[in-house]
Amino acid sequence: MKRILFSAFAAFASAAVAQNPSAEALDIPREALPPGIDARIVVTTNAPVGVIKPMNGATGAPGSKNTYNFRDWKALSIPFARIHDMNDRIDYANPWAVDVSRVFRNFEADETDIKNYRFDETDWLLQRIESAGSKVFYRLGPPNETQLSANYEIFPPKDYGKYARICATIVGRYRKTVKDWEFWNEPDRETGPGGKRNAYWGGSREEFIRLYVTVAKHLKAKYPDIRIGGPSISGDFAWAEEMLAAFKRAEAPLDFFTWHSYADDPKAIAEKCREVRALLDRTGFEKAESILASWNYVRGWDRANLDYSHKVHGGAFAAKGGAFVASVMTACQNEPVDRLMIKDVYSGSEWNPLFDSVLNEPLPAYYAFYAWKHLAKLGEQVPVAVFAEKVEGLSAVAARGRDGRRGLLVVRAPRSGNDRLNVNVRLELPGAEAKADLVCHLTDVSRSYTEVPLERDPKGRFSVILKPDSFAYIEY
Repeated sequence: MKRILFSAFAAFASAAVAQNPSAEALDIPREALPPGIDARIVVTTNAPVGVIKPMNGATGAPGSKNTYNFRDWKALSIPFARIHDMNDRIDYANPWAVDVSRVFRNFEADETDIKNYRFDETDWLLQRIESAGSKVFYRLGPPNETQLSANYEIFPPKDYGKYARICATIVGRYRKTVKDWEFWNEPDRETGPGGKRNAYWGGSREEFIRLYVTVAKHLKAKYPDIRIGGPSISGDFAWAEEMLAAFKRAEAPLDFFTWHSYADDPKAIAEKCREVRALLDRTGFEKAESILASWNYVRGWDRANLDYSHKVHGGAFAAKGGAFVASVMTACQNEPVDRLMIKDVYSGSEWNPLFDSVLNEPLPAYYAFYAWKHLAKLGEQVPVAVFAEKVEGLSAVAARGRDGRRGLLVVRAPRSGNDRLNVNVRLELPGAEAKADLVCHLTDVSRSYTEVPLERDPKGRFSVILKPDSFAYIEY
């Protein structure tokens, strides 16, 4: 049974997903392509199949007052900003912000006395995110200890009930503007980089389950209007199934399930979306939202492949990174996942796909987010067929607005790296032939959301030339 998402922001009450029917289902005939045309994209006049989902969320925050990307962040209309891994970034008011053990520094202190909490830096950070037009997705838990030589703050608390009450005080301060509260991060990861122990959880899996159940039940009982979930599984979905079954037996609330996925192939991430949805359904959490809370391009975790991946994020291969980001969002729009939040939109991060790590200037992936903003503003997803047997990594998403405007995002993201030839893609856009206001913005290795003219054949059909690792946003 196909799931259809009717409202992108209506509390995400169900784990629905828009579906883009196949060309066969749309009854669009295949036809031989004329010389000079390498692929064909057909936008239909069929009824909408759902809404454009928030595939353009981020883990991160706009830069501090000493950086210059605030306006650029705000221009993207990023719907959700997951605040995580803040403790090692001093320009975001750290190490005193966000994390439970940093807001409430002394666990032996009286948790009922507000004087024992330090909120000022977190106040500043949340206000900055919200003033940039994004909703805060708050991660409750300890700081990331990946870069430390030992672990200090990631162990089970001495008193689970007290920890829950501390979390409730933090939630109570911000719940008027923050509705999504994620508990913990990657408790399933046995070791961190270089064979280190888990940088996020120092207890047993049974202890983590008990802690989540205690905190989630307490928060939901005290503040029933919030949404609680987690725990950002890093990849051990066998244990995740045991954990979810335990949550269900304990009747613990789970409004959303967060998980992570890193790959160099958008198809791998799309497949994981289906696996996670199936996992939630068979463990009794059919209504829980599936959120890919951290994702990015990773060719491999060894040093050489990670160095290459960072060049894709924001270095010499940033055009490849931009096309990859656009391709993942396009793929996941039609998969059973409700939100995406890309890692790691922090100033100075080598993982940052949207902004240069030195000057915070926009990278190619920034314009993928900018195009998605326009798709989301139009609102309704309409079916589009892609005929690209000879073109690797070609995909598209189409949308329309109530005012009659239409948008089409076309992405070419070949995975092989050997595809160096330009391709000519024919665009069949209903109603566009008679319009004079069609605009195409192209992003590739030499252009950054640059307006370019489209070719037009005698029948009024348009075509766009795409280099490898490129995307075009067409609006009419």
